[in-house]
Amino acid sequence: MSIGSVAAGAVHPEGVPGDRLLDDGILQLLNRMNPRKHSASVLGALVAALPRNDRLPGVVRTAAKRTAKRCERESIVLPGLHFGQSGAVWALLDAAHALADPKLMARAAKLATEIPVLSSNPDVCDGSAGAGLTLLHAWRVTGDGQFLARATECARHQDTEQGKYGFGHGIAGIAAFLLDHALATGDKLVRIKAIRLADTLCDAAMWDRTAARWPSGPGESIPLGGWCGDAAGVGSFLVRAWLATGDERYRKVADAAAAAVRADQWTMATASCHGVVENVEFLLDMAEATGDDRHRDWALKTIGRLAWPDDAGLPVLVAALVRMVVPGARRLWMPPLRPAD
Repeated sequence: MSIGSVAAGAVHPEGVPGDRLLDDGILQLLNRMNPRKHSASVLGALVAALPRNDRLPGVVRTAAKRTAKRCERESIVLPGLHFGQSGAVWALLDAAHALADPKLMARAAKLATEIPVLSSNPDVCDGSAGAGLTLLHAWRVTGDGQFLARATECARHQDTEQGKYGFGHGIAGIAAFLLDHALATGDKLVRIKAIRLADTLCDAAMWDRTAARWPSGPGESIPLGGWCGDAAGVGSFLVRAWLATGDERYRKVADAAAAAVRADQWTMATASCHGVVENVEFLLDMAEATGDDRHRDWALKTIGRLAWPDDAGLPVLVAALVRMVVPGARRLWMPPLRPAD
């Protein structure tokens, strides 16, 4: 199968839907592996896909060691999950856990202690909310209380009163971190902050019959597209808020966000942040959270007609396919759907 503008093709008619696409995607990632530079997203996707290919454990081990070495050489550590060192640390923690490698886990944990918890930027992609999510993940993987304490420091310094609405650079992502922290610690004040932001996002929704979209922020009137700034990102937080609180308003608006995502799929690029790949992940979240197979069907139809994305988007597509094929697989670089996960 070629890449670029060639469609991924129909879903495999036999076996679990998405099998052939997943295996093709893994092979493309392996074929593109640069022995001197491994991105966090490629490493994360290959860790998620470990059950699928007996070549992967050795590749993951080599990629993780080289990624750790590159991180250890950084003179300036930035906190962001997507544009900082947090994403690489998250992938290293997952690799060490999957491989049961204590030496790699020790290196990943040390790198996690070096992530700054304070930043002038509070968001997920570039700032302290991304650091906080990673520290919570480090606590879950290692059980080391120092990571929970550092995440708490991060949560206490989050300024959430105003800003953009989206997940990557706005209050939906910040609120997702705060909610995850509140569920982990039982901190009532942080929980109140997260729920207040959920209400803000519900109030800010722009309705088009059964679909809900969001503009960049207060005072704006043009809805954006994609996980970073619109329905897929806001919905990804609201479905978690619904599962944590039982508030049906959050489910209703999250479902309306999914309706917008389904309607907009065909006019968007194939990239991750501003395209359909993270939209697919959100639809899978909705399917898992609600048990409504409509969302999974829409995700599968989208992938079945999707052109292979560029190098940056392909790992995220592979990770989404893993969720369709491998029971129990989780979404990369996101807090758990349910409080007990």
